[in-house]
Amino acid sequence: MITTMGRGHALQQKLMAVLTALAVFVALVAVYAPMASAAIDISIPINTTVHAPVGSSTLLATVATGDLEGQVCSVSADAINQQSVHPGNDLVVASDDSSVVLENVEGASGGTVHADGTLTLSDAVTVTLIMGPDHVFSAGLTVSIDCVPTTTTTTTTTQPIQESEVSVTPGACLLDDEGQPFGPVDVTISPDSSATVTVYSDAGMEIVVFSFGGSGGSGNVSSGTYYWDAEAAEGYTLVGETSGEFTITDCSEPEVSDLGITKVDLVDPVSVDSDNPTALITYEITVTNFGPSVAENVVVTDTLPASLTYISATPEAGTCSHTAGTVTCDLGDMAVGAEVMITVVVQTESVGEVSELTPLNEVSVSSDTQDNNQDNNTDDEETNIVEVLDTEVVDPDVLPFTGADDDILLTASIVLLGMGFGLLWITKEEDDPQLG
Repeated sequence: MITTMGRGHALQQKLMAVLTALAVFVALVAVYAPMASAAIDISIPINTTVHAPVGSSTLLATVATGDLEGQVCSVSADAINQQSVHPGNDLVVASDDSSVVLENVEGASGGTVHADGTLTLSDAVTVTLIMGPDHVFSAGLTVSIDCVPTTTTTTTTTQPIQESEVSVTPGACLLDDEGQPFGPVDVTISPDSSATVTVYSDAGMEIVVFSFGGSGGSGNVSSGTYYWDAEAAEGYTLVGETSGEFTITDCSEPEVSDLGITKVDLVDPVSVDSDNPTALITYEITVTNFGPSVAENVVVTDTLPASLTYISATPEAGTCSHTAGTVTCDLGDMAVGAEVMITVVVQTESVGEVSELTPLNEVSVSSDTQDNNQDNNTDDEETNIVEVLDTEVVDPDVLPFTGADDDILLTASIVLLGMGFGLLWITKEEDDPQLG
């Protein structure tokens, strides 16, 4: 009897041990089941660098949701591989009209950022960057979309952040040994190796001129406008200016030439009378480049008096044209020591209508090259016009006795000139005795 009771008690103890083990297994299943169900349904890697203005939007990724459409999901960003720190950069994860924000995804090196609220999936998901104050996004992170409800929370670990300050200072324009302009640029970074400063030659910040890390450095650039930005190193955040632009002015000495011009008339005076009612006046204009540089786009301007009529203008080089009493000659570029002659022909007014007996013709020269001597850039020429209106021979019988011999004949002629003037001349002729 005692033996029978001992065996029953042992069987009861074994049964209790089995039930206890089963209870422990059920408890473990209850604990680990949510963890096993917390699988990531959509994983979007973000490995890119963006330079953009503060507050601007940049689309980083678009992913199809497949058979998850209609699911309500939580969103997080795993930044475990994140190296740089750019506070203030946000990621907007959107699916049709539903969206959540992953705030300050580069605020620290490493960790995970969770979005407030949930995302209801449509047929696709987009990830858009909202640029922060550093103008730079260079994340190496993964956006995770989990469509199974979970109570697991992760605390973001924030490492201590130190401040970094940079400066970019352009110097005054200088000239190199060949006379070409350039300017020095000094870059400082404090503390050392806390940031990288890059200088670009274009506003889009794509063409790199030079880049400095460490404590900074100096570089030379040609004249022009340049742009720069700074990127903080891991564990640092930038304070003060993080981007900007500067200009190196062109201080090269301008090219200089000395142009000279002269003008002469080939015949002076000219006369008009009843046989030759008009006369031609020919001017020769000479242009010379005395240097020391080539004169570019040389132009001669000849202003004709109103009393003269334009006939022609012929240059040795270049072309001439006439408009409303002004002759313009384009001579092109003139080398140092070059000389160009222009022949200008004009016509006087008709006899009896001459309004100006000494017309003044003025001429000037100019070019695109700087001319520091303006004294020889203009000239003028005055031409005398003799207008013979009429000639009258005076009968010698009406002249007073001169005491001359009987065989001497004096003839007086009066020439009426224009403008109220006249000319009297007397000729002497000997009487031929054979003619009586």
